[in-house]
Amino acid sequence: MGFQQRSLFTNEDFELYCNLVNFCPDHIQVLTKVKFTEFITPTEEYGTDEFYKLFMALSKETAPFVLYDAKSKKVSAVIELQNDGRSFASDETVTWLKFSEIEFVSLADLASLYTDEVLSDVLGKS
Repeated sequence: MGFQQRSLFTNEDFELYCNLVNFCPDHIQVLTKVKFTEFITPTEEYGTDEFYKLFMALSKETAPFVLYDAKSKKVSAVIELQNDGRSFASDETVTWLKFSEIEFVSLADLASLYTDEVLSDVLGKS
């Protein structure tokens, strides 16, 4: 049995990460590849079938990039870099984020980082 390291980022993802780190104010931390269950939990009663069902669905999702506001101690946005115009996020995923008051930013390309209005609003509120 053997193991080897693998790259945490694609070249484009690494470029986005570096740009986000430089772009964000000091109190905004850029986190990568965070399971949804680390920052969202169902509001259904713990231990019920509905809670378990929703928790299991959440546990299958990973946010590519998360903006964590150290002042409010909350996630302010989930960011993705689209792959050939395709989003990782299903309608259900976007709904979970919306109900949790977390912005979803889907960037078509790296240049969009500097022109996306939702991201500008998120960083402006921070």
